[in-house]
Amino acid sequence: MDELDRLKLEVSIAAQGDGFNMGILQMGQLSPLTCPECNGVLVRFDEGRIIRYRCHTGHAFTASALLSEVTKSVEDSLWKTLRGLEETIMLLEQSNKYFTDTGNTAVADQFSKKSKETRELAQSIRELTFFKQEQLSEEGLVEKAVEE
Repeated sequence: MDELDRLKLEVSIAAQGDGFNMGILQMGQLSPLTCPECNGVLVRFDEGRIIRYRCHTGHAFTASALLSEVTKSVEDSLWKTLRGLEETIMLLEQSNKYFTDTGNTAVADQFSKKSKETRELAQSIRELTFFKQEQLSEEGLVEKAVEE
Protein backbone atom coordinates (compact mmCIF):
# COMPACT_ATOMS: atom_id res chain seq x y z
CA MET A 1 0.00 0.00 0.00
CA ASP A 2 2.92 2.32 0.74
CA GLU A 3 4.15 1.99 -2.86
CA LEU A 4 0.65 2.60 -4.21
CA ASP A 5 0.33 5.80 -2.14
CA ARG A 6 3.74 7.00 -3.35
CA LEU A 7 2.81 6.19 -6.96
CA LYS A 8 -0.42 8.22 -6.65
CA LEU A 9 1.51 11.10 -5.14
CA GLU A 10 4.14 11.00 -7.89
CA VAL A 11 1.45 11.00 -10.59
CA SER A 12 -0.03 14.04 -8.89
CA ILE A 13 3.40 15.71 -8.73
CA ALA A 14 3.99 14.98 -12.41
CA ALA A 15 0.63 16.55 -13.28
CA GLN A 16 0.92 19.59 -11.01
CA GLY A 17 4.70 20.03 -10.66
CA ASP A 18 4.51 20.89 -6.96
CA GLY A 19 6.69 18.18 -5.44
CA PHE A 20 8.02 20.41 -2.68
CA ASN A 21 4.63 21.17 -1.11
CA MET A 22 3.49 17.59 -1.66
CA GLY A 23 6.34 16.24 0.46
CA ILE A 24 8.66 14.69 -2.13
CA LEU A 25 11.72 15.43 0.01
CA GLN A 26 10.49 13.04 2.71
CA MET A 27 9.63 10.22 0.30
CA GLY A 28 13.14 9.07 -0.64
CA GLN A 29 16.80 9.56 0.10
CA LEU A 30 18.11 13.09 -0.45
CA SER A 31 20.83 13.04 -3.07
CA PRO A 32 23.86 15.31 -3.45
CA LEU A 33 22.89 15.61 -7.13
CA THR A 34 20.88 18.44 -8.61
CA CYS A 35 18.28 18.49 -11.33
CA PRO A 36 19.81 19.33 -14.73
CA GLU A 37 16.64 21.20 -15.72
CA CYS A 38 16.09 23.47 -12.71
CA ASN A 39 19.04 22.79 -10.36
CA GLY A 40 16.61 21.64 -7.67
CA VAL A 41 17.41 19.06 -5.01
CA LEU A 42 17.06 15.46 -6.23
CA VAL A 43 15.50 12.70 -4.16
CA ARG A 44 16.67 9.17 -4.93
CA PHE A 45 14.31 6.20 -5.06
CA ASP A 46 15.70 2.66 -5.07
CA GLU A 47 13.05 0.33 -6.42
CA GLY A 48 14.51 -3.12 -6.75
CA ARG A 49 17.05 -2.90 -9.56
CA ILE A 50 15.83 0.49 -10.72
CA ILE A 51 17.13 3.81 -9.43
CA ARG A 52 15.01 6.89 -10.06
CA TYR A 53 15.32 10.55 -9.14
CA ARG A 54 12.79 13.35 -8.74
CA CYS A 55 13.52 16.97 -7.92
CA HIS A 56 11.56 19.04 -5.48
CA THR A 57 9.95 20.97 -8.33
CA GLY A 58 8.71 17.76 -10.00
CA HIS A 59 11.14 16.75 -12.77
CA ALA A 60 11.80 13.00 -12.82
CA PHE A 61 14.62 10.86 -14.22
CA THR A 62 15.80 7.30 -14.34
CA ALA A 63 19.49 6.97 -13.48
CA SER A 64 20.25 6.60 -17.18
CA ALA A 65 18.18 9.63 -18.18
CA LEU A 66 19.81 11.70 -15.44
CA LEU A 67 23.30 10.73 -16.64
CA SER A 68 22.35 11.67 -20.19
CA GLU A 69 20.85 15.01 -19.14
CA VAL A 70 23.85 15.91 -16.98
CA THR A 71 26.26 15.29 -19.87
CA LYS A 72 23.99 17.34 -22.16
CA SER A 73 24.02 20.14 -19.58
CA VAL A 74 27.83 20.07 -19.51
CA GLU A 75 27.95 20.27 -23.30
CA ASP A 76 25.47 23.17 -23.32
CA SER A 77 27.62 25.00 -20.77
CA LEU A 78 30.72 24.48 -22.90
CA TRP A 79 28.93 25.95 -25.94
CA LYS A 80 27.77 28.97 -23.92
CA THR A 81 31.31 29.46 -22.65
CA LEU A 82 32.66 29.27 -26.19
CA ARG A 83 30.12 31.81 -27.42
CA GLY A 84 31.06 34.18 -24.58
CA LEU A 85 34.76 33.84 -25.33
CA GLU A 86 34.19 34.51 -29.04
CA GLU A 87 32.19 37.65 -28.21
CA THR A 88 35.03 38.72 -25.92
CA ILE A 89 37.47 38.26 -28.82
CA MET A 90 35.30 40.43 -31.06
CA LEU A 91 35.19 43.21 -28.46
CA LEU A 92 38.94 43.01 -27.85
CA GLU A 93 39.62 43.18 -31.58
CA GLN A 94 37.29 46.16 -32.00
CA SER A 95 39.11 47.96 -29.19
CA ASN A 96 42.46 47.01 -30.72
CA LYS A 97 41.37 48.51 -34.05
CA TYR A 98 40.08 51.68 -32.40
CA PHE A 99 43.31 52.31 -30.50
CA THR A 100 45.42 51.41 -33.55
CA ASP A 101 43.41 53.88 -35.69
CA THR A 102 43.79 56.63 -33.08
CA GLY A 103 47.55 56.06 -32.84
CA ASN A 104 47.65 54.65 -29.33
CA THR A 105 49.70 51.55 -30.20
CA ALA A 106 50.70 50.72 -26.60
CA VAL A 107 47.06 50.27 -25.58
CA ALA A 108 46.23 48.60 -28.91
CA ASP A 109 48.99 46.06 -28.26
CA GLN A 110 47.43 45.19 -24.88
CA PHE A 111 44.08 44.51 -26.53
CA SER A 112 45.80 42.48 -29.24
CA LYS A 113 47.65 40.40 -26.62
CA LYS A 114 44.43 39.72 -24.68
CA SER A 115 42.61 38.84 -27.89
CA LYS A 116 45.29 36.28 -28.76
CA GLU A 117 45.16 34.74 -25.25
CA THR A 118 41.37 34.56 -25.35
CA ARG A 119 41.45 33.03 -28.84
CA GLU A 120 43.78 30.26 -27.55
CA LEU A 121 41.45 29.60 -24.61
CA ALA A 122 38.44 29.48 -26.93
CA GLN A 123 40.25 26.99 -29.16
CA SER A 124 40.87 24.74 -26.16
CA ILE A 125 37.19 24.88 -25.22
CA ARG A 126 36.22 24.18 -28.84
CA GLU A 127 38.43 21.08 -28.88
CA LEU A 128 36.92 19.86 -25.61
CA THR A 129 33.42 20.43 -26.90
CA PHE A 130 33.97 18.62 -30.18
CA PHE A 131 36.30 15.81 -29.25
CA LYS A 132 36.11 15.04 -25.53
CA GLN A 133 32.46 15.44 -24.58
CA GLU A 134 30.15 12.56 -25.43
CA GLN A 135 26.59 11.81 -24.50
CA LEU A 136 26.56 9.28 -21.70
CA SER A 137 23.77 6.99 -20.68
CA GLU A 138 23.59 3.83 -18.67
CA GLU A 139 22.58 1.83 -21.73
CA GLY A 140 25.41 3.29 -23.82
CA LEU A 141 28.02 2.41 -21.21
CA VAL A 142 26.67 -1.13 -20.89
CA GLU A 143 26.74 -1.56 -24.68
CA LYS A 144 30.31 -0.25 -24.83
CA ALA A 145 31.42 -2.64 -22.08
CA VAL A 146 29.82 -5.59 -23.90
CA GLU A 147 31.58 -4.65 -27.16
CA GLU A 148 34.97 -4.53 -25.46
